[in-house]
Amino acid sequence: MSNPATYAEGPFTAITSKLNEYEGNAVVNVYLVEGGTENALIDTGIHSGYKDIQKVLTDKGIGYGDIKYVLNSHEHMDHVGNNAAVVRDYGAKIGTHPKYKDWVANNQLNAEMLVHRFEEGKSWDLQQEYLSWMGPESAPVDFEIEDGDKVEVGNVRLDIVGLPGHSLAEVGFHHADSNILIVLDLLLLPNDVVIYLHEDPDITLASHAKLSQFIRENGVQTVLSAHGQPCSAEEAIAWSNECADRVRNIAASVLRNIREAPGIGFVELRDVVCEEFGKSKEWRALITINGHVESLLRKGLIVTQGNGWAVA
Repeated sequence: MSNPATYAEGPFTAITSKLNEYEGNAVVNVYLVEGGTENALIDTGIHSGYKDIQKVLTDKGIGYGDIKYVLNSHEHMDHVGNNAAVVRDYGAKIGTHPKYKDWVANNQLNAEMLVHRFEEGKSWDLQQEYLSWMGPESAPVDFEIEDGDKVEVGNVRLDIVGLPGHSLAEVGFHHADSNILIVLDLLLLPNDVVIYLHEDPDITLASHAKLSQFIRENGVQTVLSAHGQPCSAEEAIAWSNECADRVRNIAASVLRNIREAPGIGFVELRDVVCEEFGKSKEWRALITINGHVESLLRKGLIVTQGNGWAVA
């Protein structure tokens, strides 16, 4: 077994695995939390990367009973893919946000609620697009974590920071003693093949503002993410601002294309927006575009027209 890519920051060891070929050179990080007498994992990654997790844990002498918790940042496939395997092999208890905890506990439901959330996405194959990223079994959720909670892992105390947007159930993890903040998918790299995924643009922008404020007010020095390298506080704030600009640019594109093509439908709107940003026209983009349409409807800037929308 080859050595997986890892790096250590404070009590955290990142275990880095490659995503599938469709995602290019993209990777996903799982974080081992070492608290002296106890250990935990933040997320469990993609199923094909489980061997990387096992290798690191074996090298550290971590076996059954030595992983107290799995702390899921959110419900997506590349973050919960090995939940059942970690429960089986290490005896961990699963903690996740209450909003989508039923999805985390049921791989099939998780896939259906994301890939097939909209009628227009039902042509996408659940197995290929989602279920293959996760292990064949699901694991129950044992406890809930949300904004303001604290989790003790031996001598490591993690403060749970709500950062919804990418997922409306996303949380981050702050370790004040080492001035480290782990932010998972609120921070996504600009070269993703997929348009910046978020369920609600207004909530996402609020979370980016909260993130920058939290970093400044809490003396955060290092930020760790799911798909990037460690960065400084200043770099993380700049990255967050860039992500927020992506949200605003998508919002402008959605409104402009509705204005230019009154009555434009859901799939057509997704396609033109994705073309504008050079991103893949797939099921995740439907979630993002739907969030922007709902935001514009709430604000009274657009109205329904036939099977689509027009500017109010």
